[in-house]
Amino acid sequence: MYAAELKNIDRYDLKNERFQKAYAWLQKQDLTQLAVGDYTIEDNNVIAHVQAYMTKPIEQCTFEAHDVFFDIQYLISGQERFGICSREGLTVSKKEEQNDTILYQAPAVYGSVILQPGDLIIVAPEEAHAPHGAAEQPMEVRKVVVKVRI
Repeated sequence: MYAAELKNIDRYDLKNERFQKAYAWLQKQDLTQLAVGDYTIEDNNVIAHVQAYMTKPIEQCTFEAHDVFFDIQYLISGQERFGICSREGLTVSKKEEQNDTILYQAPAVYGSVILQPGDLIIVAPEEAHAPHGAAEQPMEVRKVVVKVRI
């Protein structure tokens, strides 16, 4: 899944070498067997973070965005409601420059996608997202977030 504003459609090449390395890494790994932690795919340009957590009500999830990296979020197991919207006009609540994260107050209106095992969503720097949401009820999720430097 990839959604974008038309004005940004030619801004990025989602098939460039770094994205290809991320996709190849996701396809080669037995993701169910990887330990939670960080995996370097290409120097500081493509990095995978394997995560395990309990989802929570979407209202409790924090919206975030990144200036330097795209996120490729791939669900290994479980089910997750993933909130998403443009970050334009959102109110910043905290900046964490050391890990390229900007946190936002929750917007009044946003969309969400239900991720199932095998689904991925690509999140551009222009988009704020709220991962970790419960689709129906809280459940254990395993996910890989691959950070791809723009």
